[in-house]
Amino acid sequence: MIRREFEWECEDTTLRGFRFEPDGRQPKASVLIVHGMGESSERYLRFASGLTDSLYAGVAYDLRGHGRTARSVDELGNMGNGGFETAYKDLQCIASEMKRSNPELPIFLFAHSMGSMLAKGALYRDPSLFQAVILSGTTGPPRALLHLGKQIAKREIKRHGHLYQSAVLEKLSFGSYNRPFRPNRTGYDWLSRDRDEVDHYVADPLCGKILCAGSFYAMLLWILETHTPENLVKIPKDLPILVISGDRDPVGEMGKGIMQLERLYRRYGLRGVEMRLYKDARHELLHELNRDQVMMDIVEWMDQKCQLHLSK
Repeated sequence: MIRREFEWECEDTTLRGFRFEPDGRQPKASVLIVHGMGESSERYLRFASGLTDSLYAGVAYDLRGHGRTARSVDELGNMGNGGFETAYKDLQCIASEMKRSNPELPIFLFAHSMGSMLAKGALYRDPSLFQAVILSGTTGPPRALLHLGKQIAKREIKRHGHLYQSAVLEKLSFGSYNRPFRPNRTGYDWLSRDRDEVDHYVADPLCGKILCAGSFYAMLLWILETHTPENLVKIPKDLPILVISGDRDPVGEMGKGIMQLERLYRRYGLRGVEMRLYKDARHELLHELNRDQVMMDIVEWMDQKCQLHLSK
């Protein structure tokens, strides 16, 4: 794999990440990797390497308030005043640059967890930007708990300000996710059955920080927007969308929310939606015990979409 570090100026922030490409071979497509909350693009190096082995190139970058894009540890979790709207503009910016650099290549979007929430916006805001989308570890349609979280986040902002790191919001998100796996060895047992992978996450200083109250509130508003009827109806009916999750992933309600999401998309006529639930797997499929099978499935699906793209 050829890896090149990059910095990209978007709005008022310097985004940092890396480009990857096969060594001396022509790629089939470009893949944009968007990570989740409380992590960074560095955790996708193994995934990027696997993609290059299968002749895919691409970009992975650190979201605002994450990884090396955050200017200090104190900035982790703060996505800025623009919240998800600005973070989405960043995604547009990088995807457009990828298209400009390699106009002949289709662009696929792989987005995990909070990144998948951003990606759901792309489905109707910029439906021609990506030729296929993979949503990993995503949420189902909004439920009552999300509306409760919105009210709590609003209250925390009023009491403590937008930058406040709320223990209440942390308990509502990461804390609640760990309950099904009691007795807990760590605070992040819900991420994976692979203890080594969980320990790497715990030891990483760039991992584990939730969004500040203001950014958390913006995220919840974004999730609500991406599931409204007026936006769902705008998603192209034949856009290839692969939804992957573990059936022990609390973010996807142990598979229940993922199945509801698939039914919702199909109700709006989306013919290109496919879903795969992995037995006993938890939130981070790329760091799970069955990650090799997940990788094979992702590459096989993307290969099929490349052939479909070439046949048009």
